[in-house]
Amino acid sequence: TVTVPVNLRPAHKAHELGNQFALVYLQLPLSESRPLERLRLTKKRMDALKNSPEPMVVYQLLSAMGILPNELSTLARNFFSAKATAVLTNVPGPREQLYLAGKPLAQLIFWVPQSGDIGLGISIISYKGQVTIGLMVDEQWIAHPQRIVEQVEDEIALLEAELLSQ
Repeated sequence: TVTVPVNLRPAHKAHELGNQFALVYLQLPLSESRPLERLRLTKKRMDALKNSPEPMVVYQLLSAMGILPNELSTLARNFFSAKATAVLTNVPGPREQLYLAGKPLAQLIFWVPQSGDIGLGISIISYKGQVTIGLMVDEQWIAHPQRIVEQVEDEIALLEAELLSQ
């Protein structure tokens, strides 16, 4: 189970600053052996979560937690974060070249915010037709993060092979 931030801002207000998101719990289909089917099931489950009342309910709960005394807020945060093993988010980035101070940006990357004792954060962003995956790990929980990187690379290769064989 991973927590996934869900944007609650309407598309026409996407350019506005400020956070308007909720966290939902996504069950990854790890028992499915075929990479393409895992991807399809993940999307189906995420779409169902996004279209359910859950994101708005969680948003209201998170807002209420923000006004609790620090001790209670910490207890609530730890309770909810204990229900997931990772935080996973993806951001569709710009398709065109961006510039900063007149210089072209070669790549974009960001880090998903961590909460409680969740020791793994996975951030995915697209930019100019490329996808970048960032991993943030807590060494107390994950002693060999390079293994995760290798497994992600293996999964991408399996997905590519399955797509090319169709």
